[in-house]
Amino acid sequence: WDALVKDARFERDGIFVWAGRGTVIANNRIDGYLNLITLEPPPGKARRVAAEGRGNRDLDVTNNILLNGSDDAIEADFGGFNMRITQNHIRNANSGVSVAPCLRGPVYVTRNDATFRSSMFKFGVGIDVPSIGACYADHNSGYALTATGLDRKSTRLNSSHIPLSRMPSSA
Repeated sequence: WDALVKDARFERDGIFVWAGRGTVIANNRIDGYLNLITLEPPPGKARRVAAEGRGNRDLDVTNNILLNGSDDAIEADFGGFNMRITQNHIRNANSGVSVAPCLRGPVYVTRNDATFRSSMFKFGVGIDVPSIGACYADHNSGYALTATGLDRKSTRLNSSHIPLSRMPSSA
């Protein structure tokens, strides 16, 4: 993993946004980054940004074609205020959408489709920052990729209303 993150062939993020208000990321084709779209504060600043209420707010990520992400297709870790992630087409990413943790919320993840190597959603990664916001995931579909193609593991038309503060931090 360290070699992949530090490998010069992979830029870190296709699009990176933090502390934006009213930002719309739409109708893009992004291919071959570590994280294809990243919506979070810079490392080490998440707690301060959330406490001061300066995170992303009223942000839309919609109708993007996201290809070949080494980690997350959409990384919305430390979720901002009223973020909407909708109608994105994700192919060949390690995980589809990461919201780990959600410090404010709500974050809405709806009508996305994905093929992924690990998981459709990443809601917790065992860090010591508790989730206090809500994340709503509805009407998404996805299929796991294996060395031989599509796996039987799938996510279709899910309905998950997840108060992340009640989930274990290592989920």
